Amino acid sequence: MSSDVPFFEEKLFDRHGQLERWLGSVEAADDAIQSVAEKIVKSGDRPNASYLAAMLRNAAVDRVRSEMRRRGYEEAFASAAETVDDRSPDRLVAGTQALEALRGAIGRLSPTDRKIFVLACLEAKPRSEIAAVVGLKLSTVEKRLAKAKASCYRQVKDHLD
Repeated sequence: MSSDVPFFEEKLFDRHGQLERWLGSVEAADDAIQSVAEKIVKSGDRPNASYLAAMLRNAAVDRVRSEMRRRGYEEAFASAAETVDDRSPDRLVAGTQALEALRGAIGRLSPTDRKIFVLACLEAKPRSEIAAVVGLKLSTVEKRLAKAKASCYRQVKDHLD
């Protein structure tokens, strides 16, 4: 495989400019290439040029989706922050209590479920990446995430409007 390293490097970096245009920055393109290179090294596969291109495209799509989710959270938090001024002290106290209840609910999750929850809901990581991080199947991650969300909701719902 070591004789293939220059081939992989060449093919990966041939796409750098395209990735940079798609993702909007050199750093994002570098991250996508690094992600694909790690997958290649871990798998031990020797993908052809078209498969490498597909892997890079998928890495770019994952990154764009993650960024869109992150921006969605930021907009939701900004919107909530704008409306805080219009709320009564009672509503602010209730909101604080709901956040404390959520913090407690997250804290009561198992360490693995907590990690899945944080990566998915707070860091907006793709489910496939979460599965790799925690060492579980994608379907298991999705089931455990659904259970964790449901558990947190049950513990927080009394504090919601």
